[in-house]
Amino acid sequence: MTEKTGNVILAGDIGGTKTNLALFSNIAGAPKILAQQTLATHSFDSPVTLIEHFINENHIKDISEACFGFAGPVIDGIGNPPNLPWAIDQNSLQKHFKWKTVHLINDLVAMACSIPFLKDNQVAPLNDVPVKSAGNIGLLAAGTGLGEAILFWDGKKYMPSPSEGGHKDFAPRNEIQYRLLCYLHGKYGHASVERVLSGPGLIDIFLFILKDKNIQSPAWLAECRQNIDAAEISQRALAGRDPVCREALMLFSEVYGAEAGNIALQGLTTGGIYVGGGIAPQILSFLKSGPFLRAFYAKGRMRHLLEAMPVRVITDPEAPLWGAAAYAAGKIW
Repeated sequence: MTEKTGNVILAGDIGGTKTNLALFSNIAGAPKILAQQTLATHSFDSPVTLIEHFINENHIKDISEACFGFAGPVIDGIGNPPNLPWAIDQNSLQKHFKWKTVHLINDLVAMACSIPFLKDNQVAPLNDVPVKSAGNIGLLAAGTGLGEAILFWDGKKYMPSPSEGGHKDFAPRNEIQYRLLCYLHGKYGHASVERVLSGPGLIDIFLFILKDKNIQSPAWLAECRQNIDAAEISQRALAGRDPVCREALMLFSEVYGAEAGNIALQGLTTGGIYVGGGIAPQILSFLKSGPFLRAFYAKGRMRHLLEAMPVRVITDPEAPLWGAAAYAAGKIW
């Protein structure tokens, strides 16, 4: 892919809850954000109305190319996501807006494309292993759902590979995780890893523990039963205000670390494992405390391999935008 120069690029990170859009200039040199906005995805009845709102609000005229990271599988330029209210078609967008090119890529591909360009202040280390300049890189990100991707290193450049690995079967590692699996099977029929590693997953873990241990619902839960969210659980866990919340976050972190280890083995990610998404930066102190890395390393005879891999949390929420812009400009592969 030939790197382009001098173009004004519209980059987007279209998620199940919110959409971030930004306009970039001079992407081949010293990139600069000209305009940026965060919008509630479900407030718009189509991707066209969402993008038009951004363009009109920011009085944008000169867009040459666009690249959108999208929370779901992209097949032949079309995305039909599980967590969004509408489908999106890159060819339809190109015809409607008359841009030179439009790229529609998986949102984790967009985030992965940012990794080679991330600086120290955009990541937080979970271990002391230094980052290498080459080698496959693995990425997983829990938020509204769970996304996964790998950057394959061919000796000269990276090739991003999309994945729907978040929807593979959840594999319990101990008795309590097995009971969680049964709980999720009973509730959903299919228990994917995303049913555990996501905002809704953390809520389900919390409710499971209450049921599994026959614990009476706390008073605060009765007050917000209709609006309970993962942030409430994680905040109470981090503040030490609720032992069930803390146990839920502990179990969440263990499964998160185990899944990160699975990706590391599947992709032989000697270049490192990166954890993105909206949840990890909010529970960073908890991830550093032990459960995540213990589960990450617990791979039997392959433990030594994982102990040599750097593990980092992406703390910059704009990383997918920079990755989408880099993809459109041909900077990544």
